[in-house]
Amino acid sequence: MYITGGVSPVHKGPVTRSFVEGERQVCRWEPIHEGITTPYDLPNHNAYNETCGMVGNMMWNWRMLQATGDARYAEIMELSWYNSILSGVELDGAQWSYTNPLRWHGKEHELWSHDYHERHVPGLRHICCPTNVLRHVAAYQCYLFSTSEDTLWLHHYANCDATLKTLGLKFKETTNYPWDGKIQLTIQDAPDRALALKLRIPGWANKASIQVNGKSMSLATKSGSYAKVAREWKAGDTIELNLEMKTRLLAGHPRTEQIRNQVAVKRGPVVYCLESNDVKGDVAFEPIAMDADAKFGPELSRSTFSLANASDFQRSSMRSLKN
Repeated sequence: MYITGGVSPVHKGPVTRSFVEGERQVCRWEPIHEGITTPYDLPNHNAYNETCGMVGNMMWNWRMLQATGDARYAEIMELSWYNSILSGVELDGAQWSYTNPLRWHGKEHELWSHDYHERHVPGLRHICCPTNVLRHVAAYQCYLFSTSEDTLWLHHYANCDATLKTLGLKFKETTNYPWDGKIQLTIQDAPDRALALKLRIPGWANKASIQVNGKSMSLATKSGSYAKVAREWKAGDTIELNLEMKTRLLAGHPRTEQIRNQVAVKRGPVVYCLESNDVKGDVAFEPIAMDADAKFGPELSRSTFSLANASDFQRSSMRSLKN
């Protein structure tokens, strides 16, 4: 999987598969379609990453989340939603991309999938991606919460008014997520019994704090898990979750040759890209480098944030090789 949550790196090609013949194991080359090849093979400029595939990735992780309650599945859902599914749609909402390479060199850049360079308009020829995206956008509200016995799970964050009839709970959620890590819930109606709220603490949030009615709560807020707040709620109660959002440089596994000596910029759940509109003058993209102590302006993340210093970046990006 790509850093954006993208899947299916190749459109068509060979892959090595293992088979057992008698008492020995042999490898064969077989043709594949919209799949993966060998471990650590993640091409950027010819990545397939069909928009439908990202929708499928999010749907599969939703089912795994429902089955296990493991926050890592919500993490992948969020990653795919903000960086692969929504990014496959034009800002005007009228056009979309079938193929989503992570590196683009312009119209002279031939895609291995032989797809068009232009954005598509929904029609009879290409029907799967636009319909999948449309139904997914419409259904996104259903991914925000789930319930279990006397428990509300908050998997994702967005401005909304929610009524959970199974719990007898009604509340308003206010946030500027994913651009800001502050999420506030205001209880409007609640049953006469204790209810637990499980707030997801994303894996990228090294620090998180929770306040109830303005009072700080001493709770476990481990990144990549759910923080539990349980009490008998009443109308007017407020719950505020604050997630630390730092801009970070991320490096891939050193065995992934296509991204060696490269970094990605991420803040919160959003992975950023460099586009021609961001660069003034006739500048080639390939030689562009970035200092570890570079600062980003408000055009990027609506506030000024510093990247991790060089020593922090080195510690977080270096990983041990495993056999």
